[in-house]
Amino acid sequence: MKEAFTEFLVPLVADRKGVQQLNLSSAYRWADYSGAGTQDSWKVGLDWAIIDQVRIRTTVSEDVRAATMGEKFDRTGGFSPPLTDYGINPTPATYTATIFSNGTPDIKPEQAHTTTFGVVYQPDGIEGLSVSVDYFSVIIEDNIQQAGAQNVVTGCYQQSDAFLCSLITRGGPPSTENPAINYISLVGVPYYNQARTEAKGIDYEVNYRKDVDWFGGGELVGLRLLATFLDERTDINASGVRTSIEGTFGVVPAPNFGLPDTSAVLSGFYNRGPLSLSLAARYASSMIIQRTWNTGAPGGAAPALWDITDNETDAETILDARFDYRFETGNGNVDLYFNINDLLDTEPEDFLTVAFSSNVAAGTGLGVTGENRGRRYTLGASMNFGGR
Repeated sequence: MKEAFTEFLVPLVADRKGVQQLNLSSAYRWADYSGAGTQDSWKVGLDWAIIDQVRIRTTVSEDVRAATMGEKFDRTGGFSPPLTDYGINPTPATYTATIFSNGTPDIKPEQAHTTTFGVVYQPDGIEGLSVSVDYFSVIIEDNIQQAGAQNVVTGCYQQSDAFLCSLITRGGPPSTENPAINYISLVGVPYYNQARTEAKGIDYEVNYRKDVDWFGGGELVGLRLLATFLDERTDINASGVRTSIEGTFGVVPAPNFGLPDTSAVLSGFYNRGPLSLSLAARYASSMIIQRTWNTGAPGGAAPALWDITDNETDAETILDARFDYRFETGNGNVDLYFNINDLLDTEPEDFLTVAFSSNVAAGTGLGVTGENRGRRYTLGASMNFGGR
């Protein structure tokens, strides 16, 4: 692989009416991959400080990622989890099939087109406060994916994806439900280029820091809000079928589960000398569990595919707390910390234990509809010894 990179920051205007400072930033990268050929990526941005309190920023970029060695040449095999075979009517009970996972030597690099535009406001009247709002649009062409076995089957028979259909081999015995159609014997789950992925939304950030004199002075308090409103998150397959993911918990054949329309983290802290206390609230808005539930043919010509009374998750807010204290020693320090995750011991959604438990079991604890492990405690210490 060969590559070259350059970056510039050019001051354009300064100390003019309506333009306190205007800077242009740009970057360019050229790469020659042995397996993907020559690729170019670039970025152009403007940072415009109108006055001390208001700044506007925008960037446009095109980024490229070539496949890894594993995505090009890896090869493994095994058995699938129980599959729902939508290619047979009536749909049979779930069963397993052999799967093969392999890299794709001729897989193409993925390319992302990103546009952002935002405003930063730092009011004179409230020292330590900063508010920013940024719009983002990300479009990824030929993004590199690996679908699971169930996603391959569902994408073929419910999304009409011809490529995914080509990965299914019906070499099993004739099905009991429809003897003219054999059961699936083999499902391929290779790495492949998905046609297109689109994401658009708005990021919000509020920061506030202030020195206080509550318990003798030398104290610092702060609040930070990070929030995202996801206006659109769409996957487009090779057949042009669009699958909307925003605000949906279960999406097939998308690779991810759970993308709420609105998510946020509000955190606050108090520091005084060696003592630090913090509290964080994590929020996720309600989501549709499955868009295919409670749906039938237009006009009621056919009954709904599923009979589900409640097809939405609840909005969730999870609280986490942390305590830190630093002890100074003769040649270093010892940091003692105590964490409480899910301080209020929030109950998970009931349906998680049935329909989608396999999708969230491998997560980090904060499931897409809230905390799935209950209240947890962590007590620990770290030591740092100074030396010459």
